Order: sequence, then C-alpha cells, then structure tokens
Amino acid sequence: MKIKTSRCPIAARAFLAWVARAVAMLASLSAPAADKPADARFRGSGKADPIRIENVRLADSPAAGQSAIALDLAWDHSWREAWEVPEQECVLFYPHEMYNRPQDQKWQGKPPLKLENWDAAWVFAKFRVPGGQWRHATLSPIVSDHGKPAGAALDVGLDDNPAPDGAAAGRGLGVFVYRDSIGSGPNAWKGFSLRWLRGADGVSDPAAAEIRVFGIKMVYVPKGAFWAGDGAVPDPGAKFLPDPTGPGVGGEHWPLRGTGAWRTWDICAQFQAGDTSNPLRIESEDALTLGGTSVANLGNHNSWGLQLGEDFSSWVTQQLPAEFPKGVAAFYCMRAELTEGQYVDFLNTLTYEQQKAHTTPPPEAPAGTRSLCNGGRMQRCRNSIAIAVSSTTRVEERVTRSDGVVATVTRPNTPAVYRTEAPDAACGHIISKDVVAYAGWAGLRPMTELEYEKACRGPVRPVPDEYAWGDKNVANDNEPAAWYEVRNIGKPDEHVVCVRGKGSCNAVWWGTLGRPPRVTGPTDADEAATNLDVEAALDDGVGRMKRPAIKEAQSGDELIGEETAETNETTQFFGPLRAEVFAGPHSMRASAGASYWGILEMSGNLWEQTITVGSKAGRRFEGTHGNGTPEPSPSWHLPDGRAFRLRGGGFGSWGDKQKQMLRASDRAAYFGGGGDGRAEGGKTVGLRCVRTAPQ
Repeated sequence: MKIKTSRCPIAARAFLAWVARAVAMLASLSAPAADKPADARFRGSGKADPIRIENVRLADSPAAGQSAIALDLAWDHSWREAWEVPEQECVLFYPHEMYNRPQDQKWQGKPPLKLENWDAAWVFAKFRVPGGQWRHATLSPIVSDHGKPAGAALDVGLDDNPAPDGAAAGRGLGVFVYRDSIGSGPNAWKGFSLRWLRGADGVSDPAAAEIRVFGIKMVYVPKGAFWAGDGAVPDPGAKFLPDPTGPGVGGEHWPLRGTGAWRTWDICAQFQAGDTSNPLRIESEDALTLGGTSVANLGNHNSWGLQLGEDFSSWVTQQLPAEFPKGVAAFYCMRAELTEGQYVDFLNTLTYEQQKAHTTPPPEAPAGTRSLCNGGRMQRCRNSIAIAVSSTTRVEERVTRSDGVVATVTRPNTPAVYRTEAPDAACGHIISKDVVAYAGWAGLRPMTELEYEKACRGPVRPVPDEYAWGDKNVANDNEPAAWYEVRNIGKPDEHVVCVRGKGSCNAVWWGTLGRPPRVTGPTDADEAATNLDVEAALDDGVGRMKRPAIKEAQSGDELIGEETAETNETTQFFGPLRAEVFAGPHSMRASAGASYWGILEMSGNLWEQTITVGSKAGRRFEGTHGNGTPEPSPSWHLPDGRAFRLRGGGFGSWGDKQKQMLRASDRAAYFGGGGDGRAEGGKTVGLRCVRTAPQ
C-alpha cells in the first residue's frame, strides 16, 4: 500500500509536468518570436538621444597640479551585447576552385565566432583662462585616476606621441565610458569624474578656469577579419551615359562632374580579389598589395564606373602600407553622423581665424546670417546654423600709457558665437578640411574606406548589392504609390512615416524623401500632412523648394530636363534628417537602417567622407589621432580632398541609377572639397569620425 500511495503522487506529478510542457510548447508556437540576444544594438529611443553631460564642476584632487572634473553622464538607449556566429556564415565559397584559398575551400565545423560590442560615450574636456583661448584639457593616462560609478567601464584614449621618460603612458585626450556588463536600456551615471592634469596645461588657479565637457556617442567595432566588396556581378550591357541634368547643373546632381560617366546597374569600382569578381577577405593590418591579378591582392575592377580613375589596376600595382588602418583592428565609430549641435559646439571653441576657415560667410557677418551655406539652385536645403553674435574685427585704438606716451594698440578679432535651431539634425555642407579639423579637435581621426565596409558589413559573408543594413532593398522604394513623409520637423521626435507604403522606412535619399505625392489632394489624415509647413522660412531652420518632377519608368526614375519638367507645387522637406531617425524601441537591423554593429545612416542621409586607398594622398594616412586642436596631425598627410572618397550616398542622390551609390560597396563618388570655398557637393556631405580602440 505504501508503494501504491507513494507512486500515485509521482505519476500525477509527471502527468501534470507533461501537460505543462505541452501547454508551454503550444504557447510558444503562437507567441511572437523572442528577440535575439544582440538585437538591442539596432534600436534607439525613438527621439533625439545625444550624450547628456550635466552638473560640470571642479573639485579638489589629492595630487598637486591636478583637479577633478566632476559631472553627470546620461543617454537613453545603450547596450552591451555578446553573441555567437557560426563560422560558416563568415566564409565564402568562390564559384571557381582556381580562386579558392585553402582556408576558404570548405567549412570544417570550426567553433563559432564569439562577438561582443557596445555603445560608448567619448568624453573630453576643453578649458580657457580669462583672456585666453579654448584649449584641450590634458587628462590622466591612468584609468584608476578617473572616477566611475557602479555599472560603468572606462578606457583612456591617449595621444600618439611617445611617452616622455618616466611618464606613465603619455597624455590622455579623452575617455570611453560604457557598460561593464551585458544589458541594455538607459544610462544615468552620477558621480563621474575626470582627472585633469592642469599643471601640465599651465593652469595654476583652477578657480579662474572655465571648463566645458563634450560627449560623442560611439560604437565599438571588435577586432576581426571581414570582406571587402560584395561580389555583385558586373552588367555586360553597360554604356557611357551623358550628364542627365545639363550644363551648369551636373555638378549639383551628378556626382561625377563633367560631361558624363560610365553609369550602370553595377556597383562601381568595388573591391575584389585580384582581377576576379569575388570579394577579398581582409585578415590582417599588414601591408596589402593593390591591383594585379593575384587573388590575395585588393582589386578595384580597374576603376570601372569612375570618371576619375585610380592609380592601381589589374596591370599596375601599388602598396597599401601597414600603417594605413584596414579595419581588422578594433576601433570605435561615431554611431550617427555629426549633428548641427555638435558642429556648433566645435565652432564656439575656435578662434576667429579658425571659425573663418570652417564657415561661410565669415564670422563678422551680421547676426542671424546663415552659416555653412552653398550657392547654386539647391542652396535652400536644411541648415539652421547661424551667427548669434557677430565677431568684432581687428581695430586699432590709441591709448595713453602710464609714462604718458600715446601708443596705438591693435585689438585682435574676437570669434563669433553660433547657434542652431536644429541641434539634432545631421550636419551637411561639410568639406574635407572640416573633417580633418573636427577630428583633430575631438581627439579622433577620419575613417578609411576599408573601415567603412567593416563598419557596415561586419564579419559575415557579403550579400550582392547590399546596403549597410545587409540586404539589397530600400524599404518601400519599389512601391510606386508610396513616399516617405517627415513629421515633427526640427523637434526631438522628428520621424518618418511611409504614406501608402508597407511597414517602416529606412533610408533617406531622393527616391524616398523627395518623391512627390501621386495625388492631387489628400484623401486621409496621413496624406493631409505635408513634409513642411508652407509658411516655413529659412529662419525656421529648414528649407523648402520646388523640385523638378520625376518620370517613373520601368528602368527606374529618370530626371526630366528642367525646361520641360512639370513643377511639383507641394512644399517638400529637403535636407538631411535627425540623427538616428529610424532607430526606435522595437526596430531591427533593416527597419533601423543599421549596420551589422548598430551604426546608423551608413547608407543615405549624408555621404560619408573616407580616406581612400585609390590615391597616393590617401595611402599616406597613418591612422594616428588628433591631439585636441583643429589642426591635422602631421602624420595624416592629407593635403586636400584628393585623399577622400565619398561612400554611402546621401539625401541628394538622384534617380534609381544613382540609388546604387547608397550601397555599401559602391565607390563611384570622388570628393575634392578641400579648398577654401564650400564645395557644391558639401550640402549632401556629412562627417563621421573614428578612433582606434585602446589596447
């Protein structure tokens, strides 16, 4: 009896457990799929989310000649995630065995690739003493000297100069602050502090110093191999196309200036393994041969599609030095393009002469004058950076000295004060010397085009014709009756909806943002809202224009000549959108327009300026960092825009034949905007910097 009574409860419990498992299994079949462990990197707050630095104050430090800069640090969406990728997803099987290297010929079930990445704040400080200029604060190179609250990790970014004898590690330019463990959500860290070596900066009285602290949101791209080029097959039917917009307009709408260019449905001049159509696996930071026929070399399809060719090909080789950053080493990349608010912060710490070099018109222009403006018929695009207080130009005054002698004293120019009404909007109108200056000022450096492809694609094998989000489709771009519409322009929750489309939006370019409605009047509430209030003016921080109509054809959008074009009278928004505009609380990689690592707007919105491998000027770049001044590092060797190539497309890309330029592997656009004036292409060009990760 005891056995019977003891077994009945056991059997009952087993039966109930079986029922519970069955119910759970049925529930799991009907429940939505759970998020993958690392999906947080594709998300955002759904609104402007800059690094917030508050309550900055100086405190005593235990060491002489040092002070603590105390502050609170916060932003609303943050993550640190770890995941595994089967090795099979990273290898590529070439279509012909003659191109296979031994390590690529077959997958033998290697252990999965273990990855971890996070977002971080790059935090640095500027100071000035009465009557002085803003200077970059020297921070302690020792991690333990800086105070971090629970839950935060910290690394110090050092300058690239050799440490003096007896020094711990050199000069600290800033710190990376990020989560110390796996998780996601808002960061709100109080009690954070930076150790300022004010004695090294010549400051004896900290009470007299004015301090400003800046933060830039970055994403960690871990060390590892990746593919350059995506293997898209060239179009054998390619032909030479004339400039479609006519004389005097091509420079604005046709990125390859002149009378025309080879334009095809191919990806232009994309990277390849030797003279094949296959991508090349970049596996080390060692010197790399460019051109030639060996599949171990980096080819460029013999500059296919470029009007301005490169100096290597299947017949001519060049050497890419080991110092040139190739993307294999770990680095941090700005999560979003530079915003107008960040550029204003930069301008407001410069001298008069420095401001004059990075704005148009000059700082002494009247208050309210729009800055960073371009000429041409597309000048009325988004730009709300303006002069709040004009500079006072150099004047001479006669003064009486204490000894009674009357002397003439020259008062130097005082810098202007700038402001913006759209601090969260991506900042266009940027030329190459602005990239160099901002990177130097922030202690960062320009990004190379190989790092751009690593930042987009990650370690996995490429998809032919892919955009930064890993597939070859732009959301709703093939829906003929759909268009993107911008809501709450200029506000922190500026966002995009797709009218008459399916699902979300994920890329800003002319075929989505600039496409006019196909209806003569609104038919519902969604269509009733226009992209921009018709009463809006330039002083509201946004632009408006009448655009030539776009002719829809099976072969893609084709621009009609202005003399015959119908004009779309609907006021349309024109310009780059808010940084992180597509990333929301529930977005995934494609819907956020995110790269593999969670970097945003790498395809569309604004062009990315990258250091090219295709010119001698670019290959001289050694990957060192700025030292906190708006002057280029001597080892950058960037004389002008010949060192740069634009990647990723922008809001002004014109027609389906140029939509391909948004693709991660397309290298068609060359940028020469290094002169004194604002280059015409600058209005659709932005700025994004990187920094090699601390070891």
